[in-house]
Amino acid sequence: MQTQERSNKFEKVNKFNKSVLDKISAYKTYEEFNNNKDCYKYCHHCKSIYNFEESYPGISDFCRKLVRNLHEIKYSKDSKGRCGYLYYWIYENAWKLFGPDWNKIHGKEPIVSLFNVGYNVIIELKTNECFYNYDTKISFEEWREKKDLHDYFENYDSIKNITKSSNNDENNKYCDYFTYIKKMYKKYIRKCCKYYDHYNYENTYSDYFKCDRIYYPNKFLCKLECSSKESVDSLSKLDKNRVSEEQTGSGLLNSEINTNSLGSASLTETQESIINELMKDPFYIFSLSGFTLLGTFMFFFIFYKFTPIGSRLNRSSRRQKEKKYNVNKEQRKEIVYSNSENQNVNVPKRRVRIAYQSS
Repeated sequence: MQTQERSNKFEKVNKFNKSVLDKISAYKTYEEFNNNKDCYKYCHHCKSIYNFEESYPGISDFCRKLVRNLHEIKYSKDSKGRCGYLYYWIYENAWKLFGPDWNKIHGKEPIVSLFNVGYNVIIELKTNECFYNYDTKISFEEWREKKDLHDYFENYDSIKNITKSSNNDENNKYCDYFTYIKKMYKKYIRKCCKYYDHYNYENTYSDYFKCDRIYYPNKFLCKLECSSKESVDSLSKLDKNRVSEEQTGSGLLNSEINTNSLGSASLTETQESIINELMKDPFYIFSLSGFTLLGTFMFFFIFYKFTPIGSRLNRSSRRQKEKKYNVNKEQRKEIVYSNSENQNVNVPKRRVRIAYQSS
């Protein structure tokens, strides 16, 4: 596949999102990354790349844009957020340059030299939040889905505001968009989220997915009154699937989802998952052991104090103590009496001598 053909493929898949999100200022970040403004200032960073231009047309331009974008991110107000966009921008340009099999040459030239240019600039600028670590096994489709989810979550507030003032023609485009996003949401929520209760969850892949319930795309489908079968007739079914997906991912029931559409889902897998998670927690194990020991003491205390068997044992114990006390008392009497006799027997019989002095 030639470079131009690959670029056309990207333009085709980008057209769908652009027709919906072209009003969103944050989404225009990609356009800013792609422009040629001030790129000439960073040519010296890309000297090691120029030799690959003949085999990979456009690689020098990509290198200069990458360096320029990193410098601009350094001085932007939201450097961390823009680094997230940069990650997917780099992926897209790598696909355009090297084709769908670019990950097969990952770790080889010219990718090594190209990425090293970016790494060196990041180290120089100390923009560590922009360090990128690429999965060489990811497919184009998976990358595309993650990018679309990332853009949805990052632009959620802007999307919400736009849908408030949309007309009927725009609503149809939005319905298609949110139907697609919901499909992706359902596909990835199980992988990315573990719910422990209504407000506590673990977000495993926060770079492209957010587990907070407010992002659930059903609200947009309902608000826009989408007429397609996918968005209306299947709404209840998709809600069920979402709850089931959350549960199998160690999730608990989300109470804010319409309970009429949830149905009766089994909690067996959820309970097993939660137990497995808790048994790995040292604090939980320590607490459980402490409560078990305390419960054992309480059981024997109540058993001894308030049950008939405990009362009999208590009376028996008192009788034994009284018997032992009486025996000890008799023994003490005998010892006292014996000592008294011994003292009488051992008193010496002596004459009393009275001193007499004559006058």
